Amino acid sequence: MSNLKLGVEVVGAYDLMPKDGQGSCSAFVEFHFDGQKFRTTTKDNDLNPIWNETFYINITDPSKLPNLTLDARVYHYNKSNSSMVFLGKVRLKGTSFVPYSDALLFHYPLKKKFIFSRFKGGLGLKVFVTDDPSSIGSIYHSPAVEPCSMDTDQDTLYELNSIASCLGLQSSYWEWTEADMV
Repeated sequence: MSNLKLGVEVVGAYDLMPKDGQGSCSAFVEFHFDGQKFRTTTKDNDLNPIWNETFYINITDPSKLPNLTLDARVYHYNKSNSSMVFLGKVRLKGTSFVPYSDALLFHYPLKKKFIFSRFKGGLGLKVFVTDDPSSIGSIYHSPAVEPCSMDTDQDTLYELNSIASCLGLQSSYWEWTEADMV
């Protein structure tokens, strides 16, 4: 068994569709990778939820990594009947996964499930590959207790992207990269 893990930091979502009949939604993210499924906590009554939850997922066969995909699906949880309403999805190919040292937060627009579905919003994810033995597969790690090894430029990028997301700016205007920090 490989010690290689896929790290998925689910930062937040923005501009989600209201689904509770009161202008809001109770969102969570469910993601699938390499035959494994994980889920964030549910954020009640929030169209711009912030999770800041990180998961480490075992990569069973690293030679197949380029052919694997990470599917992140955002749902509204309806408490009254315990049902889930699909809000949108993001699909990332294994060829886009980078080492932790190169990973940045990206805000992905949510894709719809069907051609005529109504949807909007996006999802902020930081996805990376690591062989760090301190990351235990299949277990949620809170960023509050996880050591931070981001440099100042990445911290600044994270803050800029988070602020722009909260302001509701369109992603084409606010996905800052290291090149913008010069």
